[in-house]
Amino acid sequence: MQYDKTLRKIKKLSSNVYYAVASYQMFPGAIMELSQADRQHLDKSKQDTGSLGNTNDGLKYDSGRIAHDFSCIHSKDLLPAVGGEEATKHFLQELVNILLAYISKSLKRSSKVLDFHYPHQLKEGLEGFSLELPDQPDNLEQLLVDCRDTLKYGVKTGHIRIHYSIKKSASVLGIGSENVIVVRCDKRAHSVTWNPHKMMGVPLQCSTILVKRKGLLQECNQLCAEYLFQPDKHYDVSYDTGDKTIQCGRHVDVFKLWLMWKAKGSEGFEAQINHCLENAEYLYYKLKRRTDFQLVFKGKPEHSNVCFWYLPKRLQNISPGPERDRELHMVAPQIKTKMMEEGFTMIGYQPLEDKVNFFRCVFSNPATQREDVDFLIDEIARLGCEL
Repeated sequence: MQYDKTLRKIKKLSSNVYYAVASYQMFPGAIMELSQADRQHLDKSKQDTGSLGNTNDGLKYDSGRIAHDFSCIHSKDLLPAVGGEEATKHFLQELVNILLAYISKSLKRSSKVLDFHYPHQLKEGLEGFSLELPDQPDNLEQLLVDCRDTLKYGVKTGHIRIHYSIKKSASVLGIGSENVIVVRCDKRAHSVTWNPHKMMGVPLQCSTILVKRKGLLQECNQLCAEYLFQPDKHYDVSYDTGDKTIQCGRHVDVFKLWLMWKAKGSEGFEAQINHCLENAEYLYYKLKRRTDFQLVFKGKPEHSNVCFWYLPKRLQNISPGPERDRELHMVAPQIKTKMMEEGFTMIGYQPLEDKVNFFRCVFSNPATQREDVDFLIDEIARLGCEL
């Protein structure tokens, strides 16, 4: 039994040596091509299974040899390891390259929103990808492969043609200044909260709470932990704001919001929100003029979401009633199935009280243009015309 386990580790470690070359073939430009000398070194390492038999000790990183051969590097070789500066730099650069490629692809209309696989396919394990946690650490090349696969098989939530559910507090709060909504609140309410990671587009996680009374947050959250906030410091301790929040000194949420607000300015956020609302209005008027679509609500959209049914030809001349509702209820799920399998756009659907399944298009991506709205309409009609 122990022999079989050891043999499996040998095979796994031996095959990992060739990950750099394999990754170059699969992802050209993702890593630098190995020189002939480096290939010969890898060939020699492949044959010398004795150095790979028991642990990863035979795969130590040599900064003077191959700075970009991640198959021979492990996390222990990165900083704070002695001499780990070069390895860390190349590894982080490669991660940035992966993210840049992902972002660029998400903004290309020709790329898919989703590379769909059925859950049982993902569970069985895709080639080169595994959720199992190993006893011995994987090399950095395997981690890069895992990062690429995770991005590849996940939904590209930043894609121009994904129109999915999102809360719209930014527009209610008047970030789009032409669309301020005055809401009468209970006098007993002392706070308001919203998630900037929704329509404002701040990276997850980012939530804010505003309160009326100064000092309330500190009264609620402070623990006065002296090992964290010493009262006898050599500066004004009122600047130690960690006791005001449940996150203590970790203020990453507000930093992301502050940094994005600095980058866009209030006018930039206003334009972003108004653009989403304009897209919603554009979709509303386009659907209103078509006979194969029917709006769920008669009035103009109040926010950035538009709710509608698609009516296949066989249902267009049937009077509203239980029979048509029963058939119409199945249309949106069938279109969504085809939409996911082809992967070029994405939209959610749902029932609501007495209303059968309808599409709910939500605009939140400032990169979405009118041509993308037209594409969505045409795509739904193409996928549903034969239903």
